[in-house]
Amino acid sequence: MCKKILKTMTILIVVMITLVNFNNTNTYAITAGGSSETAYNTEGKCECKDLSTSTMLVTNFLNRLKKYSDSEVKIKFNYKGNRAWEQDMKPGTWVNDSIDDVNIAIFCGHGFAANRYPGFSHNALHYYTLNSYTQFHKKETEDGANLTTTEAKWGKKGTSTRWVITFTCNFLNTIDPSYNSMMQGINIMMGFSSRMYINPRCGTALGSDMGLGCNIIDAFLNDNAKNQLSDEDTYAKVIYAEKARNDTIYNYAYPNKPDPIGGTTKYYSITRKIPAN
Repeated sequence: MCKKILKTMTILIVVMITLVNFNNTNTYAITAGGSSETAYNTEGKCECKDLSTSTMLVTNFLNRLKKYSDSEVKIKFNYKGNRAWEQDMKPGTWVNDSIDDVNIAIFCGHGFAANRYPGFSHNALHYYTLNSYTQFHKKETEDGANLTTTEAKWGKKGTSTRWVITFTCNFLNTIDPSYNSMMQGINIMMGFSSRMYINPRCGTALGSDMGLGCNIIDAFLNDNAKNQLSDEDTYAKVIYAEKARNDTIYNYAYPNKPDPIGGTTKYYSITRKIPAN
């Protein structure tokens, strides 16, 4: 059930309004951040084609998330183009806000499957910008241009991260045996185990639904099923900690973090085939 429906119900029950007011003491109960690359070839001289729609998707998601949550979501960062680099999504202590500092993090851009290049053995989120000092990579496999599954140890104790969304090809592809080791204390990880098509409407729909308090996993799978526009079958994938199956951004499991994969917390995955259009 989405939050908008719940709010309608509280109008009829005065007691419920009182309870909501007591529980909602923080105007910005949820924080979010985005990272997206666009002009891979035009600016970065990258082998990958430009993706002007990636920044649109992330911005649409963040704007709708804030709007439909009645501003209960605070957008802490939205790094774009050559102002976006690996550190946005890489755990660690950085000068600027990063994935560690927000509850919801979203990436959109190119992604590589393991073995795309000789010696490249892990799935990766691909950036053309290396950092604020060295703007562009010289070859596709440079470490600073790729956030690999071995680097993305998300959600460790002391971080804010609960939900991660990756709109990119192959980041959750099982060809890489390390793809699920990223679950180090996050509730849900969302992405694709195949190639995918970046359509800004996916961000618009998902931001609206999550802001309204809809089930996060169902919203991701259903919104992509409706809005993927590809000439080949795509596969949306979700990995989640057992009790997080019914998470919304307002009502979620593991307030003190699930155990990392390999611990006592059970983890499950859902893969949804989206037929070619």
